[in-house]
Amino acid sequence: MKKILIRQILFFFTFSGLAAIINIGSRFYLSKNLSIDYTSAVTIAYFLGMVANYLLNKFFNFPQGSRNAIKEMRTFIVVAIVGLGITIILSNLLIFFIEEWKTNTIPDKDIKTAAHIGAVGLTAVYSFLCHKYLTYQGGIRFGIRRVLYGHAKVLSLSKDNSK
Repeated sequence: MKKILIRQILFFFTFSGLAAIINIGSRFYLSKNLSIDYTSAVTIAYFLGMVANYLLNKFFNFPQGSRNAIKEMRTFIVVAIVGLGITIILSNLLIFFIEEWKTNTIPDKDIKTAAHIGAVGLTAVYSFLCHKYLTYQGGIRFGIRRVLYGHAKVLSLSKDNSK
């Protein structure tokens, strides 16, 4: 069990790293080459990274998921939208704190890039936990029941409902 969890964590963060490269690279491209404002560029970039992350994890990390693809995708999108909110809030908070402590030698574009990288990294931890225990297992309602009632009781409720 521990080997599987370690493998999933390593794969997830590897795939998240690839998605983050897509995310950050596309944000930079959108801001610099297409003159899209920072928050809009972060939003678009986040969704590009999300698609890459979903596809990589679905086919290579959590292929044994027992949920149907539409329910799984719906949960993935909800988790990702919450993650987007976390990423936007964290990136803007990090910009604020970095600007408070910066010297005049740090260009604004570097502050925004550092803040974006930090926010994406912090959001990756949230994403792993939610996707492992919600997206690719029983969904959000199942996760809430598991927290409220305990794992064993939820499993017995699930078995009773499947009859």
